[in-house]
This record gives sequence, C-alpha cells and structure tokens, in this order.
Amino acid sequence: MWGGLARAAAIQGQIEQSGRTRGPNGINVWVSAGVSHLSVKNAPNFPNDSGTPFGGTIGADYHTPSGVVIGAAVFAGDAVQNFSTGGNFEQVDEALSLYAAYQTGPLWGNAVASYDLLQDHVSRQVPLGIFTDQNKGDSSGHDLALALRGGWDFHVGAFTFGPVAGLVLQQVRLNGFRETGTTGMTALSFGAQTRNSAVSQLGVRGSMEIGDWRPFAELTWAHELADRNRTVTASLTSIAAPAYSAAAIPAASDWASVSVGTSYRINARTDLRAAVSATFVNPQMNSYGAGVWLNVGF
Repeated sequence: MWGGLARAAAIQGQIEQSGRTRGPNGINVWVSAGVSHLSVKNAPNFPNDSGTPFGGTIGADYHTPSGVVIGAAVFAGDAVQNFSTGGNFEQVDEALSLYAAYQTGPLWGNAVASYDLLQDHVSRQVPLGIFTDQNKGDSSGHDLALALRGGWDFHVGAFTFGPVAGLVLQQVRLNGFRETGTTGMTALSFGAQTRNSAVSQLGVRGSMEIGDWRPFAELTWAHELADRNRTVTASLTSIAAPAYSAAAIPAASDWASVSVGTSYRINARTDLRAAVSATFVNPQMNSYGAGVWLNVGF
C-alpha cells in the first residue's frame, strides 16, 4: 500500500513540474528515481520490519489544445524489509500508470490510475532450541490504484500557495503460497489475501519563483477510511491440522506527511527537481526518503 501512495505522489509532483518546460509540441518526457526508509511496527509478539525501498519511473505526457494533460508512466522498484526476529520479505513490482490533469485559473485537479504487478519472496526464521529452522516461500499478486487530487492556488507576488485535497483508492491482492523449510516442521501454507484501502488527504502547499529556482513545500494529513481489521489464514504443512486465522499487520489510521524540495530550470526546455519527504505522527509506521526528477520538453 505504501508503494502505491508513493508512486501516485511522484507522478502528481511531476505533473506540476512539466508545466515549466513544456516545448512547442506540447510533449514532455521525464525520468525519476527515489529511495526511502520504511519501518513498520507489528502487533505484540510478532516481528517488526524495516528496509530501504527504491525505484525508478520513466514517463511522457502531452498538453492537448483543450488544456488537458494526458500521460503514461512505467515504474519498477524493489523493497527488502528485514524482520526484527531474522529473515526478510522482498517485493519486486512493475507498474503502468495513466494520468490526466487540468487547470482553469486557480483551480486545478489530476487523476492517476495504476496497475502494479507484485512478486514476493519471504524468508522466515523459527527458533527450535539451539537450532533455527529456515522457511522460504514465493507469491505473486497485483495492486489496482486510483489517486485523485485537486486544489486552489493563490498568487501573491512570487509566492503561490493554497489548500490541497486528495483521495487514494487501492486494492492489493496476493495469491496464497506454501513455504518449504530446512526441516519442514515449521513451514506454513498461507491463503490468498486482499487489502482494501481508501486514504483521504488534506493539506496545504506553497512555492516561490526565484529566477530559475522554485523551492516548494507541502504538508498533508492522511486518514484511512477503509476497514483496518484484516486476518491471514495459515496452516501447518507437516501434519494434517485445521487452518487457523491470525490478525494481519495493523494498518495505520492517521499520519502526517511533509515534503520539501526545489526545482531548477536548466534551460527553457529542461528542468531538474529534487525533494525530501517524511511521514510521522504514526506509532505503527515511520518513513522518510528522497527523490530526483528530470523533465525535458519538446
């Protein structure tokens, strides 16, 4: 879910940047790369996890004569989250996104729709006295997402600021999988999982034109509207026994996000953007990272 939120935010930030360097044909081509640190706190008696997800995106968009911007982007990323009790979870994903944007006067809005393929690998350790059993498993799935965002810009001299609101809808599906282990005694079989998410966003953003530089900042508050209570079904593979259900990793309910950065106009058709971001005010999740974007107009 966090990958989907970050991917939508990266494209939404690019939409605004592309307006500074759009060429005579109305076409922009752009690339971006980012890395972050993500730590997640699990329920009591279950391992926490932390890691450094990273990824890159390449995209292009077109400013139509009617003023609507339409575009597409391809993303590829990898995240290895290390369990506090040993072992790790790796997720490789590739996503295709289509987006559109429109602005009339101070009112603006955009939409990003994405389909993400997921490939997961789990390496889980289970202590057995002085021996540690090693279990491994592989799964796959997909993530469907729709991000909507809009706002109103006020202009005072070189300053532009105003409110921003958004909604990010996601459904993540993972196929069931069966572990294999060193002894097989602690290996588990997991059922298919579905995670629905609807995150509302409300905040404020601002920027300032200083020659070729354009520093900016944004602060938003997010709230999970969907049901956060979810279970995972598992069963032992070594003996015939009934399956059981346990609570999944707790989903965050509220959090704040801040991003600060600047863009620099290299020339009339080339723009470079860099930003750092962080998520806080959440006891279950902590995230911070940085990204760079290069935009070229034609």
